Amino acid sequence: MEEMTTQEPRDHLSKAESLFLWLCICADFGFIVLHILYKLELLDSSYFSVKRDLGYSEFFQYTKFLWIIILLIHIIRKTKVLEYLAWVAVFAYFLADDSFQIHENIGGSIADNLDFVAPFNLRLQDIGELAVFGIAGMILLALLAWAYWRGTQTFRNISKDLLILVVIMAFFGIVIDAAEIGVDLGLFIKETLGLIDDGGEMIVASVMLWYIFRLAVHNGHIDKFLYTRLPGLSKQTAK
Repeated sequence: MEEMTTQEPRDHLSKAESLFLWLCICADFGFIVLHILYKLELLDSSYFSVKRDLGYSEFFQYTKFLWIIILLIHIIRKTKVLEYLAWVAVFAYFLADDSFQIHENIGGSIADNLDFVAPFNLRLQDIGELAVFGIAGMILLALLAWAYWRGTQTFRNISKDLLILVVIMAFFGIVIDAAEIGVDLGLFIKETLGLIDDGGEMIVASVMLWYIFRLAVHNGHIDKFLYTRLPGLSKQTAK
């Protein structure tokens, strides 16, 4: 009987991890297609829209963030690295914000107390929401900075990767969303920006889930990090 080499199980595991990522992204694109069909009036229910609060695609986002939290707790249990609780807090905020519309509700309360003309065609509601994002971001960044200072080198490398993904998600969720509202280039451009905004967030969330899934499968130990592939950082090596 032929003995299986160590490399073979690793290859199978790597393929399984890649398959998991593609499954998530294919689901995201499925929701994007359903959104387009809804906009073309081929589907009746607004729950097919990626812009709909508590719609089908949003529930898929909730599931991703919930899975990430569960996987992070599993990683903490396996590695005993309590600094991952900072990332649990980040994704718990994402889940709560999406499901309970925290930035919309609190942003609306802030907007009610504002009295000026917002720049770039933004609404006072948008200014209030940006204020909520800013405050929440500062609190979470302070928590992450504390965990980064205390954490192991592996935790720091993983935190760099996750922070890159969070920044990309923020680009879609804040910058593209603001452009959708502030730029008046016609209905088609507005709808396209809206789809890029929510579709981009969905895909980034899938990549986050895949990354944490890989980390959980390898019990908190991975040897290749995303940040080392960025221009200017490629010479850095993960320890």
